Amino acid sequence: MNEKARAIAGRLRVKAAGVGAAAQRAVAEAGRRTGDSIETTKLNVRIYEINSEINVCMRKLGELMYAACAGGDADDAAVDALLAEIDGKKAEAAELRRRISELKKERPCPVCGAPCGAGDRFCRRCGAEAGIGDGN
Repeated sequence: MNEKARAIAGRLRVKAAGVGAAAQRAVAEAGRRTGDSIETTKLNVRIYEINSEINVCMRKLGELMYAACAGGDADDAAVDALLAEIDGKKAEAAELRRRISELKKERPCPVCGAPCGAGDRFCRRCGAEAGIGDGN
C-alpha cells in the first residue's frame, strides 16, 4: 500500500473509532433514559395506589364522622388512627413525587411550586421566571 493510501486508511480508522465511541455513548444514554422512564412509571403507579388507599381511609373517616353526628358514639381512637394513616400515605406520595422530579431533573417553581424542567426559564403553570434556564 502506498503512503497516501495508508494516510487515508489511518484517518478512516480514527473517524470510525470516533463514530463508534459516539454510538456507544448514545446507546448508553438511551438505556439510561429508558430505565428512568420505567422507574417513573412504577413510581406513578404506586402514587395512584396510595391515592386509592387514601380514598378508602377518607371514606372510613366519613362513615365514622357520620355515625358520630347521627348520635352514635365517636370512636376517637379510630379517627386518630385513620388521620395518622392518611398523613403517612400523603408523606409517602410526596416522597415518590420528589423522586420522579429527581429522575426527570425537574425543580420546583420558586413562586407556585409547580415542576419546571431543567432548561425551563419560565414556569409553565404561573409564568414566573424559574431562574433555572440556560440564561439565553
